[in-house]
Amino acid sequence: MNSKIGQAELDSTRIAASAMLMMLSKAISHGCFLLIAVVLARSLERTDFGTFNQVWLVNKSLLYLFALGLPVSVYYFLPRLPDAKIKSFILQTMVSLTILALPFSISMYVLADWLAIYFHNPALAYYLRLFAIYPLITLPTVSTDAILIGLGRTKHAALFEIATKTAMVAAVAAAGILEHRLDLVFKALVVYGIAQSLLGVWMVWRPVRRIKFRFSLADWKSQLAFSAPYGFATLAGALNYQVDKVLIAVFYPPAVFALYAAGAFEIPLAGVTSVPVVSVIMGELTKKFTSGDIEGFLQLWHQSMLKLALPVFAVATFLMVFAEPVVVGLFSSEYADSVWPFRIFLLFVPIRITVLEQVLASLG
Repeated sequence: MNSKIGQAELDSTRIAASAMLMMLSKAISHGCFLLIAVVLARSLERTDFGTFNQVWLVNKSLLYLFALGLPVSVYYFLPRLPDAKIKSFILQTMVSLTILALPFSISMYVLADWLAIYFHNPALAYYLRLFAIYPLITLPTVSTDAILIGLGRTKHAALFEIATKTAMVAAVAAAGILEHRLDLVFKALVVYGIAQSLLGVWMVWRPVRRIKFRFSLADWKSQLAFSAPYGFATLAGALNYQVDKVLIAVFYPPAVFALYAAGAFEIPLAGVTSVPVVSVIMGELTKKFTSGDIEGFLQLWHQSMLKLALPVFAVATFLMVFAEPVVVGLFSSEYADSVWPFRIFLLFVPIRITVLEQVLASLG
């Protein structure tokens, strides 16, 4: 009995440490994304900043479609696999994403003129085509952190997240501040994408290079059967989340879209807190549910929500009161009109203390 209790406490401590490490890395990662927006808002013309956000909107929307839920499937399958199947699973995941990356890039390239017309932004077509190579480069390694966590290498996953996002800020800031040219910003992102993918492949390959490769068509079909429904469901949620931005892009010029995009975003508390926490505990949730330990499953899930609620609610309240100085301080007085959408989006924060779709995915 004592040994079981001791093992449970040890597992709980290990999970908590891993979750805290991933929370720290995600905080730095999301801080980098915010810093990119701040740098570009201050270094580019407002119309160019709006165009950048339109391109990123298209890229982000298509990502949910073509990733097909494969990164989340890694959290479910990898911790449960025997060593003999680990390498083949990782390779089949990355190969699947590589295959999906091709129609992703082609879609962005082909739809460029059509989107430029509907977004009332003739310059958009050129930048979409310029950026179309980015998903082709980066999608194959989009599951790197999930793979590293599944392999028990949470420190390496955190290091990958911090290193790549810091490099992204450096690349974008150099292009934006030094030249003030939007095309150079996208070219810098493509160069960054190549470096990120090379690092991701290297970090994933190192721990599995000595394991023999045994491809199984049945295992591949099993992964796709799990990931595809999740991917399509996530796509529906993502499109619902992006619909307001699409409407603004369709009915207003890029300069107005820039004002909206600067404020109409959720502060990354979910990405910093609940997403990494649920990602880390997902393997443990799956094990508890599979073994029939429903009480342990619910206890672990509820504890994660309770621990996140206090800091999440506190930060949201603070930002609601001081929204104007925060937004103006970040983006300059030119973006003062961005305060009201920022306050509206703060109302989403209280429901972000868990990631329900990933909890359901842990049930299989």
